[in-house]
Amino acid sequence: MELRAARPDDLERIADLVATRNRRATGIGGQWAAFLRRSWESPAFELERDTVLADAAGVLVGYGALTPAHDVALVTGDPALADRMFARLAARARERGDAHLGLTTIPGDATLEGFVARHGFRLQHETIAMGRALSTPIPPSEWPDGVVVRTFEPADAPTVQALLAGAYAWDASYVVRPLEEWTSWLLGDEEYDPSLVWLAERDGALVGCALHWTSGWLKDLAVVEAERGRGLGAALVHEGLTEFKRRGLTRVGLKVDVANPTGAQRLYERCGFVEEARERQWLLTL
Repeated sequence: MELRAARPDDLERIADLVATRNRRATGIGGQWAAFLRRSWESPAFELERDTVLADAAGVLVGYGALTPAHDVALVTGDPALADRMFARLAARARERGDAHLGLTTIPGDATLEGFVARHGFRLQHETIAMGRALSTPIPPSEWPDGVVVRTFEPADAPTVQALLAGAYAWDASYVVRPLEEWTSWLLGDEEYDPSLVWLAERDGALVGCALHWTSGWLKDLAVVEAERGRGLGAALVHEGLTEFKRRGLTRVGLKVDVANPTGAQRLYERCGFVEEARERQWLLTL
């Protein structure tokens, strides 16, 4: 069994490995090649140092990686192999100066469920994956009086990132990336489309935003506290649903933290989203 760093030509095989793991655990594989490619192209990611592959005579049996957001990913069905890969990644994380590592488990992945118990990870959050079919009617976007809506421009990056950081301030594990890195991540994503990022302003100040990926995914929704309860969040969601339906998509998905204190889950339910799966986020102090 050889442990080595991933190479660019390993990407498709790793994507298949992740999809197979997910399909066995949840029945849904997912498309992982584009996600991995985006992660690997991050300026803060070093493929040679932040990944580990388990190669058994040319057969890929395990993959692990560290992300710039201080998360660790492990994909293998072998508990002993998970421990070996993690030892290598944890050493790299300490070398980077990471104070903690996050890890996400999905129901049905017995290897990772045992792994977090062995290594002293603490449960931090539970996340709900939700989806909405676009075959049912979508209410029109009703904007609060005085709110002006427009789409994103690159010069908006500092104010949008600040709004998102404020919206996620309740989550102690949320990592605010350096602005240059965050902007590069957003603009460089192959699913980025500025016409799918809506900004809501009042008197020229940003009070809400909705960031969507072209695949039909609501990545981020944020509304400043003073504007909540006035229908702005629902209007931003409906705007995205309407545009995706116009583009011919049949479904929109998102994830929401069970502990989110802003009422986001209830908002999404009112907008027609239903729970499809759950994930757990764990944290280990190094």
